[in-house]
Amino acid sequence: MHRRHSGGLLRSWKRPLFQNSPRFKVESYVLPRLRSYSIALIGLGYRGYRSHFKSLFTDPSNSIVAVCDTDRGVLDTFSNNHPDVPAYLSLAQLLREHAPDFAILSVPHGFHMDCVMALSDKGVPILKEKPVTECMDEFRSMSALPVKIGVTFQKRFEPQFIHLKNLLPLVGDVATVQASLTLNIEKLDATWRASSGVGTAEDLGCHMLDIVTWMFGAPSSVMTYGVSPIRPCQVYGGDDISDVIMDWEGINRTGHVHMSRVAYDFSQSITVTGSNGYLILDGSNIVHRDSRGHETLRVVHNPVEKDVIRSMVQEFGDWVTGKRPDFLSSLESLTETVSVMDAVKSSLSGRKIQRPLRPSTTMTPCLTTNNSFAKLAINANSAKYSTQAYFPFQQRTFQLKSGAKIPAVGLGTRRAQRPGEIYQAVQVALQAGYRSIDTAQSSGNEDEIGKAIFDSGIPREEIWITTKLDNQWHNRVDRAIEASLKALKVDYVDLYLMHWPISTDPDDLTKQLPNWSFVDTWQQMQLISKAKVRNVGVSNFGVKHLETLLYDETCHVTPAVNQIELHPYWKSRNLLEYCHSHGIHCTAYSCLGSSESALPADPTLLDIARARQKTPQQIFGIVTGNLASWFTRWMQVQDFETSRSLVYWEIAEVPQNKSGGFIVAGIISFVFTGFLIVMTILANDWYGFANAVALAVLTGVRSYLLQANRNAIDRAVEAAKPLRTTFVGAMNEWREKMKTDGDAIQPQQDSKWRPEVVKILVAMPDSRIVTMFIPEHLLRPIFVTDVSPSSRWRYRLVQWVGWVAFSVHIVTLGMAQLAAQLYVVVVMVTSTVLICYGVGCDDSRIYKWWCEKSEGSSPPYPVWAGKRLKATVFEWPHHFEFIRSKDGSWSRRLSTDIINRKQRSTARQDLYAWLDLSPEEMGSLSDWHLLPHRRDHDDSWWMDFDAKRLLVQENPLKITDLSERINERFENGVKKAADASHYRPPEDIERGRDEDSTST
Repeated sequence: MHRRHSGGLLRSWKRPLFQNSPRFKVESYVLPRLRSYSIALIGLGYRGYRSHFKSLFTDPSNSIVAVCDTDRGVLDTFSNNHPDVPAYLSLAQLLREHAPDFAILSVPHGFHMDCVMALSDKGVPILKEKPVTECMDEFRSMSALPVKIGVTFQKRFEPQFIHLKNLLPLVGDVATVQASLTLNIEKLDATWRASSGVGTAEDLGCHMLDIVTWMFGAPSSVMTYGVSPIRPCQVYGGDDISDVIMDWEGINRTGHVHMSRVAYDFSQSITVTGSNGYLILDGSNIVHRDSRGHETLRVVHNPVEKDVIRSMVQEFGDWVTGKRPDFLSSLESLTETVSVMDAVKSSLSGRKIQRPLRPSTTMTPCLTTNNSFAKLAINANSAKYSTQAYFPFQQRTFQLKSGAKIPAVGLGTRRAQRPGEIYQAVQVALQAGYRSIDTAQSSGNEDEIGKAIFDSGIPREEIWITTKLDNQWHNRVDRAIEASLKALKVDYVDLYLMHWPISTDPDDLTKQLPNWSFVDTWQQMQLISKAKVRNVGVSNFGVKHLETLLYDETCHVTPAVNQIELHPYWKSRNLLEYCHSHGIHCTAYSCLGSSESALPADPTLLDIARARQKTPQQIFGIVTGNLASWFTRWMQVQDFETSRSLVYWEIAEVPQNKSGGFIVAGIISFVFTGFLIVMTILANDWYGFANAVALAVLTGVRSYLLQANRNAIDRAVEAAKPLRTTFVGAMNEWREKMKTDGDAIQPQQDSKWRPEVVKILVAMPDSRIVTMFIPEHLLRPIFVTDVSPSSRWRYRLVQWVGWVAFSVHIVTLGMAQLAAQLYVVVVMVTSTVLICYGVGCDDSRIYKWWCEKSEGSSPPYPVWAGKRLKATVFEWPHHFEFIRSKDGSWSRRLSTDIINRKQRSTARQDLYAWLDLSPEEMGSLSDWHLLPHRRDHDDSWWMDFDAKRLLVQENPLKITDLSERINERFENGVKKAADASHYRPPEDIERGRDEDSTST
């Protein structure tokens, strides 16, 4: 028997059965005990008190100088048991009184980043509980902080895992890894996990995933399967059981990690299969077997948790004080673990294979210590952290007055724009983890929602369904709920709301129901059987409505919920206070801002976006699936033949004047229509005359509508102001300040400003991608929101006149004389053909066809939407084409190469490589299934794609300069497609190069 002490840990193993079998020495040493480290303990929950405090309190090498927890009851209990240890209700108070060598952070997941920032501001190193971070962006932010940070992955310090890693050479080339970590948490609804929704993969499983990553490196792809909560008598969130399938690209190796928190007993095991045998870790014991299955080595460990924690903390203290060069679970050493955990969580929510992100060393962190927003958000003077309390928005359920628990976040639905749209949305939401679906009888989508819920296979009791009573059904509540239940295909709904406090006449929706009020409606809603409706409530009720209802003697049931519009621009504090005082739970809709809200342009939101290096939409989560009507029609008529098309939108400094073109078009219309009118009068063809008049009216109507839309776009362009986070916006703001303050500081143009132009990827119906570059301040008011004519009623009136004229035109055409019929048909067919080919338009197809035929290339061309909004349509330069060499490697064409259009690539792979997609854009394309999935271990597509991306990143396209060059040629009258500079920007307009530079 061989025994060795190391840092308080007893490491022992039996003599091998065969005398010539190898023995491996464990890499460990006796930890130095030079001084006692002063430690602040943040959080007194199970891990904080039972694991860390009890292990370290009696350790002579470490001293707990202070503790912190915002739960007064927990703090009082602690102070009674340990009166000599200072205890504080806030972290700010503790940091004012003490300057510890480092802090141990043991709080719920959602508080980690706030606590880390507060401690970092005071220069206190941090040893924090897992997880490392919630995402890669947060990891980069934390890595940029000026203090040393470690994570309590104590399994890296347990002797059996250290020994197992040292024994890996025994098995040769590792072919497969099977790991398992299970235990039984009896009362899952009694811990912070119940409200946070943290599952076993993120909580318990991260330990085993870290060990696998630490020993074998990060896998190239993961696929995660999870089992949702299985205990029917407990309400909590997250996955109870998870299985992660791993694959290492380029290595003949796979892996499987099984995790469970509802197992019958605790167990941990790792089985490694290699070319020379097997290594099995079972609990704390290690066994090696050769390739024939014969045992050659057995190691027995008896680790003690207290000793492991002391060893880990001692090593961390030595590291932060410079006595050790590194720490086994420092933040820097956990990059691969974070990427794997991020991929596991994404795979679990999306139920698809994920490739762990390889963080780039050149990526700029989201936060720095000089970030003013970060300091504002953390504000250590008022920050409080607790193992018992949590922010309201992090709760996954709220308990209603009836005792029912409603999920905090749900999917709101609306009337579908096309059949199947709501079905698909609900299916995706359920797969992503949503368990609350909100609909309304007036939306007409209850049938699609019911089908989506049924097809999902998720038990009915796991999904909270809310629907609403339509205004015209107020006097027929019983029939309305029956209709909703039938459409939803369920036996009951969890919440039934009165949509509005308005009762309309079903026979005339413009009138209110006579002799009826919402109080009468509530009387009927109170009588609905609990078997059909578990909870009843109201929606869009103000304080006066609620007072009228609650003070009525017939009101026996208080509404469980009042669903109202609620966001930072519509706070409704009085209504919230009233509902709270009467036990009415408030649910928010349009909580990200309604369609007409100014929230995305809020200065504070823009400051946050700038600090996080994100757009306001990314910060506040605003996503839109609809585009402006004019923009949708424009996209449909454009001839985007390939995925190489680029569209650069800008505001022209000099407005375009097309009055001459309108005059010519008017004269031509007048001549041809006038001739038809004269001809029908002379022939006494009065049906033909009516047809000619209707045709003339239609021409006038179309001209008016076209000009009204162009004017609406012009007004929207004038009203839209550049964002203050861009240099142009800052200059505009400075000019306004100069009017009242002559000492205002002029902003300087440097790299700190946000780019004015953002990249937008538009997926066409045939899955082709068109790349748009749009000024960010124009994106929402012009391209997303429909522009409005100056007079809506006049616009509608002219539309009605046009429809009437069209009806007259169709009817009279068949009754007119043959000559008039032939004339009208020839005129209409000719004009239609000319319009289809864009004759006289900016995007003339005949011009493009001629250039392609004569020069073999498609020319760039401008398109005007109004007088100032201009789009330049062109294609990626020639030298962005890729060439595969004989050895299989990729290179780019020379800038002097000119190739025929037919020789150019049409592959989407090349387009995606040219775009140099960000991780967010890659994720979006993957979600829309525009990127291929890895099949049968074939990585050829991804290998080629990565190689091409690297080539583009070395010398990317600077779109703004390219557009300026093209516009200069338009202004100079040079529009020959044969000029290669139309396609390839010279080296001086590529990013990172200067026109006068002579460097090689």
